[in-house]
Amino acid sequence: MEKLNNKNDSLIKTTNFTGADISSQRIDILDQKSLKYAVEITTKNNAIAIDLGCGLGSQGIRFANIGINTILIDQLNIKDTITNIIKSTPHLNNQNLKYINKNIKNFT
Repeated sequence: MEKLNNKNDSLIKTTNFTGADISSQRIDILDQKSLKYAVEITTKNNAIAIDLGCGLGSQGIRFANIGINTILIDQLNIKDTITNIIKSTPHLNNQNLKYINKNIKNFT
């Protein structure tokens, strides 16, 4: 498989039109900083995360796992994957990890 950059990321196609899901391959500095921030605010209030264009949902699932109510939105249909993650992870449920199959261009 062809590498995209010097980080050894591969092209993981999400749809025929958009994206290469990098967050499922590695956690970069932005992912790390957002998770650190998420941990800090989770202890202070009832935080909510919205992952627009979530791809395979990796970062949003990380947020849900640390206790943040998370909404994943993407035109890629990953409903079965999210359902299986919720079923296999005791502390996750349909309240703290939701998935919406929609192109964000169609939001009003």
